[in-house]
Amino acid sequence: MRIVYCRHLLHKDECPACNAPAKETSFPCPAIRTATRFESHYGTLADQFKGDTRTLEYTVKEARKRGYNPTASSHYMRTLARFPGDPEAFIPAGGGEDYGKKLLRKRNWSCEDLGVEAVEVEPKPKVRLAPDLVEETRQRMLKQDPGLAAKDQRELRAAIIEKHGRKA
Repeated sequence: MRIVYCRHLLHKDECPACNAPAKETSFPCPAIRTATRFESHYGTLADQFKGDTRTLEYTVKEARKRGYNPTASSHYMRTLARFPGDPEAFIPAGGGEDYGKKLLRKRNWSCEDLGVEAVEVEPKPKVRLAPDLVEETRQRMLKQDPGLAAKDQRELRAAIIEKHGRKA
């Protein structure tokens, strides 16, 4: 049981759970069936980090930067975090499974254990160069060489995309 698409960067050095070098890592789906079971399973915030004060301090600092002030009794689920200190990964009191399901659906992540399936989303078509950048470059070129105004503007835009855009 894994959260599909649940990948997030860990510490700069290594993963505290498996000591692997810092990289994108998957975590198992959290076991949060009911609010009572969830809250009885986790102790204080310090207990959840099992003595890893460096990670705890970093996580709390990052959460505070983003406007969430964790307390000692906060419940933090790393498996729901997109990044260390993700405020949405702090489960509210009484949230349990319902909160987890809502968050998984919001992020379009799957979790077999909770019965949540991600919805297939068509990828956005890749744009070689954003239209506003093309226009900005075209305007700059016209200021530098007013003679380009007589040239076909579609060709000028195509030339800008060919020169500055993503290679096809």
